[in-house]
Amino acid sequence: MSRVGWFGLFTLVMAAACGPSDEIVQGRVDQAVAFKEWSWIQATVNKGQLTLEGLAPDEEALAEVGPLLAQVQGVKDVVNNVALDTALVRRRGQAAECAQAVEGILTQRAIRFGSGNARPQAASARTLDEIAQVLAGCPDATFRVTGTVAEGGTANESLSQRRTQAVVDHLAGKGVAAGRLSAAPAGGSVIGIVLASH
Repeated sequence: MSRVGWFGLFTLVMAAACGPSDEIVQGRVDQAVAFKEWSWIQATVNKGQLTLEGLAPDEEALAEVGPLLAQVQGVKDVVNNVALDTALVRRRGQAAECAQAVEGILTQRAIRFGSGNARPQAASARTLDEIAQVLAGCPDATFRVTGTVAEGGTANESLSQRRTQAVVDHLAGKGVAAGRLSAAPAGGSVIGIVLASH
């Protein structure tokens, strides 16, 4: 065999013995990260060592990320510098507590409007004031006001839009930052408030 032939064979044997290149392993890691939808993680491969950086959104993801990516073919070692995003966990906890408190209020008293108009009835305005106080207790969460159809109610889209916006405006007028509120009308005469933390 010629000298070039031996060199080519030697290169192939060494590549097989050393494993895949960092670029190939990085591609595999990137695919795994994309599949899991872990946009919060930064994963870098260097000489087979995988270094992980980022803030995990919850304890389950924190526990899963290192062991799962260590299984990627070509990863020899994992340096896991991922920490729990405690601020996000706290915000989710606040939003969950607020949602539960608002649900408790709305279980006792629905937000009602007069027939054909978008002004909350007097008792409902007081209920919205109480809800605004609850929402003030979770300043990092965002909220979606959603209309619900009352039994026998009609789904008048324009009226529903005005009613959900009236609730948003009332809450904003009571100190809940407008950027934390959005309206999602659904029709009917009763408005439910659905909390969503983003």
